[in-house]
Amino acid sequence: MIEISKTTKIVMPGNLENVSSACAEHENPFLKLREQAEKYGCQFFAMFHCPRGKQSFKDVLIFSNWPGNVLDGSEDFYPALNTDLAKRVNETIVPFQWSFEILDTFPESEMEKSAASLFHQFQLLDGLIIPVHGPAENVGFVILGALKKTLKPNQIAKLQSIAIEQFDLHFKASRQKLNLQGRLTPREVKVLQFMVDGKSTDEISKVMNLSAMTIGIYASSAKSKLNSSTKIQAVARAMRNGVIG
Repeated sequence: MIEISKTTKIVMPGNLENVSSACAEHENPFLKLREQAEKYGCQFFAMFHCPRGKQSFKDVLIFSNWPGNVLDGSEDFYPALNTDLAKRVNETIVPFQWSFEILDTFPESEMEKSAASLFHQFQLLDGLIIPVHGPAENVGFVILGALKKTLKPNQIAKLQSIAIEQFDLHFKASRQKLNLQGRLTPREVKVLQFMVDGKSTDEISKVMNLSAMTIGIYASSAKSKLNSSTKIQAVARAMRNGVIG
């Protein structure tokens, strides 16, 4: 059997890496879920968001510890997986057992069949689905695959509690990012980004064709809007919330 990596690295697609950074100063629910899942004999897990309308796999995956080759092939197989599961989790808050065999009729194209074989090989869908309902009617689910033993009710409840905590954190971090983006002007964001890139005030002024004094004003304004005492702290907060990268 393939073992879960013992490192703290978790696959976070796109800019969602910032969600992990957003809670770096507190107990990290991503790591809590992984540690608890390992403790209960779960090899693989992933969390998805179920937004309305069609979304790509990359847009709905919040995090997972799935093998890289499975993630690469999941884009083609995900629509079939999501259609059925999204309907189920919207109708219940109670965790339920799930099996790969339920999806056997879905794969049609060669790419879908290839992705399906990987799901089957790693037993990613043979386990437990935990629905998670978050703020603003957001709904998602955690897939716990390749379980080595049947979980007890109190163990499932513990995992669901951690999953809900993580799901709430995901949307809290997303709202923080949107709020910050709404407060900062495009030029303030540019100045912060150039600071991340290691440019001095004089270098930024030349690139943006503005005076060094004006650049300083933009930097100070951004610092104030980010409730930071120093420019370095402002840059760190902007990075942590995904405004710059």
